[in-house]
Amino acid sequence: MRQGSLIEPQELIDRLGVEGLCRTADEYFHGFGADEQSNFKPFGTLDDAPRCLLHLGQVLGALQLGVGMTVVDFGAGTAWLTRALAQIGVEAIAVDPSARALELGEKLAAEDVRRPLWVAPRFVVFDGHRIALDDQSVDRVVSFDAFHHVPNPGEVLAEMYRVLRPGGLVALSEPGALHAYTAASQSEMRRYDVLENNIDPDELARLAHRAGFTAVWSMPLLDQPPMLNPRRRRGLVGGLPSLEVLVRLFRQLRASMRNRSITLLCKGEPAIDSRRPEGLEYRVRRRELAGQAVVGEDAAFVLEIENSGEAIWRASGPRDLGVVRLGGRLVSGPEDGVEGAWGVDLPRVGLERDLRPGEVCELLLPLRFRRTGTYELELDLVSEQVTWFRHRSSEPVPVRIEVVGR
Repeated sequence: MRQGSLIEPQELIDRLGVEGLCRTADEYFHGFGADEQSNFKPFGTLDDAPRCLLHLGQVLGALQLGVGMTVVDFGAGTAWLTRALAQIGVEAIAVDPSARALELGEKLAAEDVRRPLWVAPRFVVFDGHRIALDDQSVDRVVSFDAFHHVPNPGEVLAEMYRVLRPGGLVALSEPGALHAYTAASQSEMRRYDVLENNIDPDELARLAHRAGFTAVWSMPLLDQPPMLNPRRRRGLVGGLPSLEVLVRLFRQLRASMRNRSITLLCKGEPAIDSRRPEGLEYRVRRRELAGQAVVGEDAAFVLEIENSGEAIWRASGPRDLGVVRLGGRLVSGPEDGVEGAWGVDLPRVGLERDLRPGEVCELLLPLRFRRTGTYELELDLVSEQVTWFRHRSSEPVPVRIEVVGR
């Protein structure tokens, strides 16, 4: 290769192969230390932080993450995104061909006190061919500015499909079809033998369908709109964008579609469940609520409830995250009057099985009272560690009960 000649990505792939590019990726990180700026993304530099945060927000929103989900951070590098995912309560797995990068990322994760104690990121070295995870073992895969380093995209997409559970999503945040020819990419390939490939959304969609993904769609990743740039505030009229600004925004949108996009891949029919707050709603079909109870004896409250929302209600899961149960709270009455209550929170009863939208179940909540008096209760469903349904779109069921002596 002549000094100064344009490097084609395929030349690098032909010369080094998958294994060789895995080796050069690992060598790239051997000079990294804990104080490397890229370790602190999305706040790595003043110039990069606004763009990175804006793109990251769009990617995380598209992924529809839920508490406790298992998420692969593919091409994790020193795992800045893995650590960020752990902070928001998902079980993140950093996957990268560089053992050195993952070693540094694991060290930084161990020192990070901002994540929930029960979330411990995992670190898996990638051999360039197979992701060392079980079939259908993860809920999401995200690759943020990393998939363009992959020399065998079809094979890797098939691996992502294999490890993904049905209904799971892959999000690829990548540069565009001319990425390899930018000055920065040419410099990286020339100095470090690190692949900087072009990403053609149409070719990516074709490979994804071949791997088995049933739905593939791309959208532009937007940079800062021009009307938010203080240097261009003259384009605002009465606080609203002028025609000139709208034209610039349209041009920027077109440029964004060419230069950077997010591609979403779905395995089967997309599905949301109770690990997310969206789509949680119920309708009471039948109620049997006792108006009177005797101290020390069970009072049974029966509700027949329909899942009238869009999310599947989970009946079980690790650490009960996103598990739906019937419970409620004591509105008035002696705070120590209900056995098994936690303060004003009533004991809870779980589902026998997962409940899909439109399905109906019967839930029986037995309560025992320690003291006589008048109690006002609100029965409600809760998705554990996510939300009470009353905070979404369902009204709790009011109960007034008189507790008498024997």
